[in-house]
Amino acid sequence: MVLENVASDAGLQRVIHAVVEEVSRLVTINDVSFKVESSIGVALYPAEGEDSKPLMSAADKAMYRAKDQPDSPVFVCSPVPKPGS
Repeated sequence: MVLENVASDAGLQRVIHAVVEEVSRLVTINDVSFKVESSIGVALYPAEGEDSKPLMSAADKAMYRAKDQPDSPVFVCSPVPKPGS
């Protein structure tokens, strides 16, 4: 997923929370219920890279860090830069 114009950590966290909530919804198919768990890694441009390869690599590493954190399914490489920085 690519997000543009993320202005704050709070805005990013709202989007991530909504994705986690949606993915985690109970799904029933033919009377069998499933619950999906997710691990999400987030990489920020340009802090983690200027093009897709380093960004995907950073997001992948962040995803594995999220898997290692039992209390949180999300890991963000670095905070959203403040405007003007």
